Amino acid sequence: MQECNAQVSCSGGLTCSPRARCLARSEPDADPEPTTSYAGSITTNPSAILLTEGDDKLSIEMTTSSTETVRYRVVLAAPHLTIGEPRGEFVGKTTLSLDVHPELAAALDQPGTIRILTTLGEVVVNAPVHVGVTGRYQGSMHYDDNALALGAARLSLDVSEKAGNVSARIDGKSSLLFPATAAGDTTGHGDFDGKTISLTLAQRVEKGFGGERNRFGRDIGRRVTFALKPTGAGRLTGTFKEVVYGLFDEPVELGGAASFDLIRGGGAPEFTLAEVPAMPTVEPIPVTTQAFSFEDSCFAVNTSVFCSTPLSEPASCAKAVETKYYDPLTAKLEKKESGTLPMADVAVACEAALAATKLSGFQGDAASCALPPALACAVAASAKGSAASSSAARAFNRQLARTLAPSLLVAQEKMVQGLYKSFSEGAAKERELYLQAQKLLSPSAEFALQPGLLEFLRKTSAGDAAGEPGATEPTVSDFPAARSLARLLLLSSKLDGELARLDSAGAAADHAASVRWAQERAVLTFLEAAALAKVLEAWGASPPASVGVVLSGVLGPVDSGFGALVQGPSRFGIPDGFVPFVYRAEDAGKAPTNFEQMLLMAQTPLAQALDDQAAFEGNKRLYEQNEQSLKNELAQVRSNFDLSLKQICGSGFDPDVITTPADWKSCGAGKTGELGSLMLDIEQAQARLQSAESRIHGAKQKMAISRDQLAQTQAVHVSTLQFIDAQGKALEAITWSEGVINAAQAAINTSAEASVLNFGAPAALAGLNAMLEMQKTALAVARQRLQTAQTMKFTADAAKIELINGMADLQKQAIDLAQLEVDIQQDVVGVLQAKLRLSNTLEQARELHEERARSLALVSQSPSKDPSYRLLRDSFALAALTSRADAQRSLYLSGRALEYEINRPLSALPGSVLAARDATRLKKLSNCLTQIHDAHRVAYGSPQQYQTEVSLRRMLGITGPRTDEVTGQLLTEGELFRMELLKNQNLDGKGGVGLTFSTNLQPGNGLFPTDVCGDKVAGVRVQLVGDFLGDAAAQVNLSLSGGSVMRECAGEALTNWSLGAGNGAGSSNFAVMQAGVNAWGSAPSNTSLFGQSVARAAWRIVLPGPADAPSNADLDLTQLDDIVLELTHKALPRSSAPVSVDVSCLSVIGG
Repeated sequence: MQECNAQVSCSGGLTCSPRARCLARSEPDADPEPTTSYAGSITTNPSAILLTEGDDKLSIEMTTSSTETVRYRVVLAAPHLTIGEPRGEFVGKTTLSLDVHPELAAALDQPGTIRILTTLGEVVVNAPVHVGVTGRYQGSMHYDDNALALGAARLSLDVSEKAGNVSARIDGKSSLLFPATAAGDTTGHGDFDGKTISLTLAQRVEKGFGGERNRFGRDIGRRVTFALKPTGAGRLTGTFKEVVYGLFDEPVELGGAASFDLIRGGGAPEFTLAEVPAMPTVEPIPVTTQAFSFEDSCFAVNTSVFCSTPLSEPASCAKAVETKYYDPLTAKLEKKESGTLPMADVAVACEAALAATKLSGFQGDAASCALPPALACAVAASAKGSAASSSAARAFNRQLARTLAPSLLVAQEKMVQGLYKSFSEGAAKERELYLQAQKLLSPSAEFALQPGLLEFLRKTSAGDAAGEPGATEPTVSDFPAARSLARLLLLSSKLDGELARLDSAGAAADHAASVRWAQERAVLTFLEAAALAKVLEAWGASPPASVGVVLSGVLGPVDSGFGALVQGPSRFGIPDGFVPFVYRAEDAGKAPTNFEQMLLMAQTPLAQALDDQAAFEGNKRLYEQNEQSLKNELAQVRSNFDLSLKQICGSGFDPDVITTPADWKSCGAGKTGELGSLMLDIEQAQARLQSAESRIHGAKQKMAISRDQLAQTQAVHVSTLQFIDAQGKALEAITWSEGVINAAQAAINTSAEASVLNFGAPAALAGLNAMLEMQKTALAVARQRLQTAQTMKFTADAAKIELINGMADLQKQAIDLAQLEVDIQQDVVGVLQAKLRLSNTLEQARELHEERARSLALVSQSPSKDPSYRLLRDSFALAALTSRADAQRSLYLSGRALEYEINRPLSALPGSVLAARDATRLKKLSNCLTQIHDAHRVAYGSPQQYQTEVSLRRMLGITGPRTDEVTGQLLTEGELFRMELLKNQNLDGKGGVGLTFSTNLQPGNGLFPTDVCGDKVAGVRVQLVGDFLGDAAAQVNLSLSGGSVMRECAGEALTNWSLGAGNGAGSSNFAVMQAGVNAWGSAPSNTSLFGQSVARAAWRIVLPGPADAPSNADLDLTQLDDIVLELTHKALPRSSAPVSVDVSCLSVIGG
């Protein structure tokens, strides 16, 4: 920081020196001696902010822990920002005020960086601006404007605004409830008055939409109107109203809250508005029983019970029809409840009844269940009466519940058996059973969803809909028709969700078709639920508890299944590129490599999965034969839900206090539970990004200085200092570095302030997916840039050794800069994946809470007698599913370790892990990983050991003494090293100090040989160099993070690995070492970093203070000249020709 300059003179008789210091006339213009005194830290709030067109001011609060005056200078790299006074000083706290000029932005999304250089170090604030409301947005719609909250659905919205006119398009590929129809994506238009975007979009769902899953048999229209306000940081929030045409005789309206976040860097969307579709109308059509495809007529049904009364007077016939065609099921359930008949046998009888196509088929096993087509005749007859008649309305509700009962009972048995079969016969059989279940539900659901029946149900009074006063039989009491229909819709939603999950695991060959199918099923689930919700709304302000608890959150399963389909293996919560390091030298005898030790650790969850699968398969669900036993099992399931919720939300979380979406803010409070841990991970990752941005600006500045110095000393023009890439294209170093900086800033802007915890919905989950895919592409580009930096050549006069060395140093800096960009890009990907996992975890907690509420609601009922109820996931099933997921995750981690061990990505790994859904396939996958490892070892042999010394001083570019060209002061290598080491930002305030450097595989860098591959650390020793450093031992901490590079064994290519993302500074990349002083000391080589690549983006050496490391109490840092590492590393010799390693076993795991 300058004390004086041409504009600011010195006071007190002092003069301004060539180095901008105020000095007495005889005082030498020398750099002050470095000190170990920590001056304090500095922070900013905000550290990142997205500005919008509505911003004209930006305030940045700077806070310091120092009690001394802090001087600062602001450097802007943002055309849309200005500051009146860029220099200043403060004590404790101050606020910088900047003017925002969105009109000066050169692009829709204009990057912006504020560098604040202070006497305590440098901080960077990201402040890009998005101009206008045009852009691509991702967020969610939450249907909660009625008495019943149906749940949330992700939505992608493209907005284009010109002069107040707004056009919009819903992206059909990533929006759960608005897939493209035959007419294309859903579009609409509106206006923006500067405060609110008013927008209307329309969609027509044709009757063929969804194929057999569509139970409406008629066109349905949807018109959605949004009222959204820009609220800063690129967010639109507000409300929506959706009018649905075709469910009832008249349109019905639903609504709720909406929230959308701008996809930073998404650009301006381009689309064409489609023609506004006409909304359908519903013509009054008599209720029919055609959905059942039954050959005998309702007249034949009446005749079969000797009923000659005309159907216009149904009451006298209904009793006879129900006695013959429903009472056998009641008797069957009574026998089951008394302990003489299992539920599976009841389902067998009912499946036979559902297969009957005429009255004569109701015999044998079928005759001990119920016959839905016959019962439907009674419903249709009752619907001809008046809903105002209590007797007709109660009969209608009873008969409809009984009509739905057999299909519900059998479909639930299919779902239960599907889970059993997933362990014994695999995903294909499980999928087959779920599809059978949906098919069995369709006739009853199609019958119940006819406009005439829905209208009759809606016009029924709440009292009549509740059933017979004082009755206890489930199909007669407690809102029997609505409760049965709600359970049918929830079951259907769960089946759809599970089918999507199976498709995500590779059960379906066409992924795009699977996504489309999942969306269509979700739309139909929503429309079905909307119909019942409007029925409940007509009965009063608050829906019946027994119905509301079932229907609430009905969109959750389909949304969750769609998320699994879109995310794939990302749902395991393992960031792309993450490699687990679990190596321990003491375990090398039984597992000599990191991969083998990881696979050995995976055997514990694998064994637990096998045990839990055996327990589940041996469970015969005997509790279903007895009312009290069933309630005991429900209590156990409820206990499991409570335990899972506390694991996610923290031990202090109380599930009973959650009554509104806002109450979910208590989940993870105090950074507790899995959710709190994820929040902390995200905060730490954001802090690393802020630090990395300071480093990348410093690296660019250093590169520019080095280039200018080289040009000056060699008397050449800077434009001649060029590199040549592999294609012969000339690369100018600084222009190339600008591209790196811009890409890194764009990446950081993408992750900053991305919304996650919108507790009312799976906020921006679709947006996170989109941003994640965008950043994965950017990461691939960054890796290619690193490859270019590693392999580019330079043009220089071979006779000028100084020029050659200078260009080599420039290339090293370019490689370091490129590695840092990859590091930043990977950290951004890690942040987005952590946010995605956070959102998924919160949604998992919400689903658990809803299931818990459904279990609680059954305590006061008699579920064992209710044909519409079945406990689909008992405690044995929950344990088996949990341990299966744990085993899959552990094997996935093992696969990641294998990829790194053989220096080869395995594209089939994610699919094979998802396909390993039972004991046989889990063991098969474990054996496959071992097989690949062994094959690689046979092909390439065993690695050989090497030793390399790495001087921290040389890694910082200090290769000799330097004379200050202005003052003439001679600085030794040790002095130059201490000036860098003891900068305030490197001190920790506890007597410790740390520095970060990078290594690479640049040919001729004097570190690592180029004729080897897969070069990895085996052990590390360290020594401190200098005089008066105390006794012969000290403690040094060494950590590795960020990107790494390894040379392939067959060819020139370099493989980039992003290690440690999502892992912080855990033991896997952290070593505490005993260092020698001016010698290697007596401690053996430290193996904590075993298996790490020798070429890493960030090596951080820390000398802890005496409070953390007592052995450093006598260490005088002002005498330290260098820190030297001795790396013992192992590598394979490069092969002159490719060697094949068979990995085909991964592709047959699901077979």
